[in-house]
Amino acid sequence: MKQWYEKLFENYGNSYDNENFTRGTVGECDLIEKEIKYNKKAKILCINKN
Repeated sequence: MKQWYEKLFENYGNSYDNENFTRGTVGECDLIEKEIKYNKKAKILCINKN
């Protein structure tokens, strides 16, 4: 038997990419990868200033 949250999010993946907070994500990731010269071992510190 599935948990309640599994049922709730069962088809959410289909609409996730259309959410406002996902817009521009690919471009942001591309920029970061370019800045770190595609170094997979680089560490990134994210500071939220909100």
